[in-house]
Amino acid sequence: MKTDTRKLVEYFNKLNDPVFMRRSAVKSLYNRYNTDDVHRLYSKLSNPDFSALMVKADKLMSCENISMFEPKSSNWTEDILTHMHYNTEVEEDDFEDSDRQTEYERRKDIIKWRDAYSDILGCYSWERLDLSWDLAWSFYVSYRKNFRQGHLKVYASIIGEVPKGLDGIPYQSILTSERKLRQRRRKNRIAKAILVGDRDSLLKLNLTDEEIDKAFERARSLMYGQIKFDSSE
Repeated sequence: MKTDTRKLVEYFNKLNDPVFMRRSAVKSLYNRYNTDDVHRLYSKLSNPDFSALMVKADKLMSCENISMFEPKSSNWTEDILTHMHYNTEVEEDDFEDSDRQTEYERRKDIIKWRDAYSDILGCYSWERLDLSWDLAWSFYVSYRKNFRQGHLKVYASIIGEVPKGLDGIPYQSILTSERKLRQRRRKNRIAKAILVGDRDSLLKLNLTDEEIDKAFERARSLMYGQIKFDSSE
């Protein structure tokens, strides 16, 4: 009985731990969705792999001539953590409803700023956006003792100078929104190319011949099934 009580107390103590809650959220995503991104996130629970990410960042910074971040204030670490939405404290629930921002409103704000800074975001390569997303999630599911200031400096270098006037929106949220937008556009281009059998366009979108053949075969199967369904009506 004492053991059960202790386990219950430990569980509720963990509910006051923001990192534990974020890790639990990733586990929940993994149980519900079978996507490449979710698998990447889930792997970070056992190994955020900062070493490999630093090597990747070094290559990207060299290739794209990205300068190493130089802190300009004594509280720069807190600023960087804020822009990756890394919070070390659980927020209280006793604030006014008028101060509460819904997830829908937050997403609208993110899209607003993403559109407002489209020229700036357009200068980011896919590799840079993807690495900022990858780094941010490794920090997000890790306890503060597991990463160093050097790691944060590299992350700050990858995200670049943060635009002014974001009204409390973390810059990483805007970068992630841009990444998702490009993913959707790529999927749409792939779908259109498959429908018309455009192999050249699919190769330019970095699909392999094997992936293209499978996509064409699946499209033919779906089309054949639709034709059979229509003819049976």
